[in-house]
Amino acid sequence: MCGKIANKGFWAELLGVGDFYYELGIQIIDLCLSKRDRNGGLVELGELKRNLERIRGSVGQEISEDDIVRSIKTLKPLGGGFEVIQIGERKMVRSVPHEFSTDQATLLELAQTQSFITKEMVIIEKGWSKERADDAIDKLLSEGLCWVDYQSETAEYWIPSFFAGLND
Repeated sequence: MCGKIANKGFWAELLGVGDFYYELGIQIIDLCLSKRDRNGGLVELGELKRNLERIRGSVGQEISEDDIVRSIKTLKPLGGGFEVIQIGERKMVRSVPHEFSTDQATLLELAQTQSFITKEMVIIEKGWSKERADDAIDKLLSEGLCWVDYQSETAEYWIPSFFAGLND
């Protein structure tokens, strides 16, 4: 059985894809899992493409963002939570098997321009109570989707997925 599972033909048949998407899917899984401790399982699609191009080298077949999206869709039968999602203006690849709450998605969208949020920013811009802001930010922290920086006057909650070049 192990020999059959390790066979590319087995995966191509199961997922309904050829070698190109099979190999790209394996590379996507490998990259996303290796960076998950830094970005909480959320990476911008363009950044994932740049990382894939780097590991594939100049001899690898050229890839597009559409190829990555198609490859991720073919991973669905395997589970694992790989999905392309839209957060504001950004296409992001999520590699964790859970949905974001509406509040989490709102915070991620708010953080897009500066790559961070503060509780005060959330309370003022979204009209949330302190408790709601605390709860939503605590969930982002516990899931590794943001880091806290206490060096400013007020705590800043940075979203590493929005840092340019962090996941390279």
